Amino acid sequence: MKSFLQKFNLLLMLFIFSFSSYGQTKVESYSENFSATINLDLWRPNKIAHADGRAAFETSQVSGVLRSVVDQVNFYDGQLLNFTANENIIIDMSGNPYVTFDVKVQPGAAYLTTVAGVVDTTKIDSVPFLVSPWGPDTAGVLKRQFLAINKKVPADGKWHTIRYDISSHKGLPDFNGTVLGNDLTKVNAILLENVVWPGRHAFSMDLDNFKIGESAAPPTVVTSYKEDFNAAVDLNLWRPNKIAHADGREAFETSQVSGVLRSVVDQVNFYDGQFLNFTANENIIIDMSGNPYVTFDVKVQPGAAYLTTVAGVVDTTKIDSVPFLVSPWGPDTAGVLKRQFLAINKKVPADGKWHTIRYDISSHKGLPDFNGTVLGNDLTKVNAILLENVVWPGRHAFSMDLDNFKIGESAAPPTVVTSYKEDFNAAVDLNLWRPNKVAHADGRAAFETSQVSGVLRSVVDQVNFYDGQFLNFTANENIIIDMSGNPYVTFDVKVQPGAAYLTTVAGVVDTTKIDSVPFLVSPWGPDTAGVLKRQFLAINKKVPADGKWHTIRYDISSHKGLPDFNGTVLGNDLTKVNAILLENVVWPGRHAFSMIWTTSR
Repeated sequence: MKSFLQKFNLLLMLFIFSFSSYGQTKVESYSENFSATINLDLWRPNKIAHADGRAAFETSQVSGVLRSVVDQVNFYDGQLLNFTANENIIIDMSGNPYVTFDVKVQPGAAYLTTVAGVVDTTKIDSVPFLVSPWGPDTAGVLKRQFLAINKKVPADGKWHTIRYDISSHKGLPDFNGTVLGNDLTKVNAILLENVVWPGRHAFSMDLDNFKIGESAAPPTVVTSYKEDFNAAVDLNLWRPNKIAHADGREAFETSQVSGVLRSVVDQVNFYDGQFLNFTANENIIIDMSGNPYVTFDVKVQPGAAYLTTVAGVVDTTKIDSVPFLVSPWGPDTAGVLKRQFLAINKKVPADGKWHTIRYDISSHKGLPDFNGTVLGNDLTKVNAILLENVVWPGRHAFSMDLDNFKIGESAAPPTVVTSYKEDFNAAVDLNLWRPNKVAHADGRAAFETSQVSGVLRSVVDQVNFYDGQFLNFTANENIIIDMSGNPYVTFDVKVQPGAAYLTTVAGVVDTTKIDSVPFLVSPWGPDTAGVLKRQFLAINKKVPADGKWHTIRYDISSHKGLPDFNGTVLGNDLTKVNAILLENVVWPGRHAFSMIWTTSR
């Protein structure tokens, strides 16, 4: 079989003989998978040599790939592969300005700089690649159009697909500040450069599946992604931060166990919280503009603790919850992968139970990032989702599982309902109808709640107003109650006689009886940043302490536009309510009483 060069030269001779006046041949794409023999002068390595005559590059074609051993001097020696040395071929990339190639860098890349007679053998964990289109300028001189932004390849011995949209640099300044012509209709060379700066370095690498133009189609755009961890996953895509403590102990240990992703975290500080990356594959773009939801199930085992050592003493304070942050990542205007913004955190209790976390990341659109910068927030070009778990300050340790990770359509928006009813005849989850866990100084619980004979029974020994947080309608953020059409909350409540002030003044307990107990109600929902906040505090209603059932009804819309208890007029958006908080309060002082709930609706 004739080589590419032989076939090309034959065609070229015929072309020049018959149609020499027609000029250069223009094509729209080129592809090379290195299965057939190629002319290494077309894929020419830089012929530069070290002072002792040692070649900077040794290139060969082995088993369908282009293999290079690189012993590079410095940045400018990084000129590795040139697409073609034949100036009679012009690639018109204006319609499809993509360059892709597969590259594999063997582990063991190292600096070889010698300082004071000592070789620096520090390992290099990744090698950046640059790409430059070349073509004739207005005078017909072959010049670089521009230098595209670099992308790094891990030195892990695995194949990585690198994709450049070189038009993304169009009109931007080159490395020396010059804005070049950027005429992608006349490209007759693609220059690849690999570089580790500063100093000299050595590594081995393979190149495969080089494509330009139509054969290098743009990234695949999908609208959803789902991972349930039942099949084996690539832990390099779900890669834990590889940071280690000073004593060499890993900050993260991650494995896939029984259909979940299990991690043991021994974290140093906030910045070590970088935990999971959705995908390292730049050929996948998630268009989240239509359905910008990310959900996952997470379970944090009890026992998370601060491990900070102060004056030789370890702080073993337990951590009752772990916050999670989420960041969508995508290319900026220069094609560099950057964070779009940092979504608001949500906490997961360290209780050993599964919790579903849902983010509407578009709710942060146009808002400032954690450092005050308003980022691009373009959800049509997201190719990474970064999850971070963080306990601040100090170092802490905990174990956790992750399951059912979803993005986009597979993570559909919350269920919107217009009503909810609970009659307490069936068993309820007391974590949804959760009493305030506050306790008195002597350890006595402020609330004791149980479900008895179809009602919810509570014994209240309350400290003050702020301990009055009693029942939360739902802790499940996947349910939204649209109350705009019927903004009523009703419940039946019975307060047993005997409620009393228990305030102690000058050693004397005030046993004044309480003839009624006020109740407050607050609808809760996401604010503009997606944070669950109270919409407003509805006016209270009193229940006599007479042991009889009383039906309490709130029209919570009646508070719409009125100031909250602190004087603030809140948003009052009753189309997005996912919690109803009931509070019972006797003010001032501490008081005790028993009460029963039924038929919440």
